[in-house]
Formats: sequence, C-alpha cells, structure tokens
Amino acid sequence: MTSTLHFAFLWLAAGVLIGSPYWLALRWSAGVLAAGRSIALAIAVQLVRFAALGAALTFVTIHWGAVALLFSAGGLMLARAVALCRVARG
Repeated sequence: MTSTLHFAFLWLAAGVLIGSPYWLALRWSAGVLAAGRSIALAIAVQLVRFAALGAALTFVTIHWGAVALLFSAGGLMLARAVALCRVARG
C-alpha cells in the first residue's frame, strides 16, 4: 500500500513539474498576443508547448503505463489550478 502511495505522489509531482512551465508559457504567450507584439513568436511558443507536453505524456505512458499517465495528468491539472489562482490574485 505504501509503495502505491509513493508511486501516486511521485507521478502527481511529475505532473506538477511538467504543468508549471506549460501554464507559465501559456500566460506569457497570451500576454504577447494581448500586447499586439510578435504573433509568430506566440504561435511558435504554443506549438512548442503542445509538442513538449505531448512528448512528455507519451513518454510516461509508454514507459510506465496508464496509471502513471493518469496521475501525471492530475498533477498537470493541479498546476493549472495553482496558475489560475495566481492570476486571479493579481
């Protein structure tokens, strides 16, 4: 049981580590678009963001399976909630 909990928390933390730069890049590129600056740069960042997340989650799934994918996706959503709270506060 303890091993399973360690596994869950490990992949949850991995999802947060993957998700934090993912959501920060979204915030940055949205700011670039809102300011009317380089649209090509904002689109390039979005493409890199999607590709990096897809590669990371695919790697997790291939090497550790669906349970690791689910927990890391949960960590990604946890990072999203934290990012949204930070934006809401100012």
